[in-house]
Amino acid sequence: GQIIMARSYDWLASAAEWVTIFSRETDPYVRAAAIGNMGGSRIGGIITTGDATRTQWFTYSDDGGTTWTETDITASVPDAQHFPYGQIIPWPAAAGGHDTLGFLVVSYGGTVDAKYMGTTDNGATWTDGVLKSTAGMPFGTTLQEPILLKTSAGWVLFARTNADSNLIAAVAGPDMVFGAWIDTGFPQGSNPVTAVIDDGYINVIIQDRRLFAGSVYDNAVRLRRIPETASPATLADAEETVVAI
Repeated sequence: GQIIMARSYDWLASAAEWVTIFSRETDPYVRAAAIGNMGGSRIGGIITTGDATRTQWFTYSDDGGTTWTETDITASVPDAQHFPYGQIIPWPAAAGGHDTLGFLVVSYGGTVDAKYMGTTDNGATWTDGVLKSTAGMPFGTTLQEPILLKTSAGWVLFARTNADSNLIAAVAGPDMVFGAWIDTGFPQGSNPVTAVIDDGYINVIIQDRRLFAGSVYDNAVRLRRIPETASPATLADAEETVVAI
């Protein structure tokens, strides 16, 4: 199994250069990966390989992506059933990390909760833990594909559940102590979700690739824009737009 990166120095105006950032012949099943910029010039990635028995890897480059080093970190993250999801993002001291060398990635799998794998020394060592448990979810018993965003007010966590119903969310201040799960009212089913912050808004995007009870569109991309200073009330009262169908 391999992960290959397209590298460009001119925003893809010319042909991209392809670089292999991760390769395993003895454990070829690449299950999930999360890549991002880290401290200094480092680019890093958390990668899960294997089927019945999974292995967690940290791969990184300190020279702009030319050369990469792979490290097996499975022993440092005891819940080795992690599926990393999203990107590696900064993990500041106020939330339990480090202001310049702290980074984390959210994950799921193994246990039913939203979890994380984090480092406070730019990847030299890693730990894991529960970001938010499933206790008090409005529906479902397990969650999948959590998305964590750093906002100007703190943090917002989105996730889908095994109930194949609406997207759920939780809000935290800078300390990353999350409040109760809420039903956003955004129909999701078993479809993937992504979210980005732009121009003071959280843009939550769901791709309808699987029909579900109550779904209206097939193969649509739906968007909700939520003020970045999100509260449970604004999360559940955002206007929905179909941006592609």
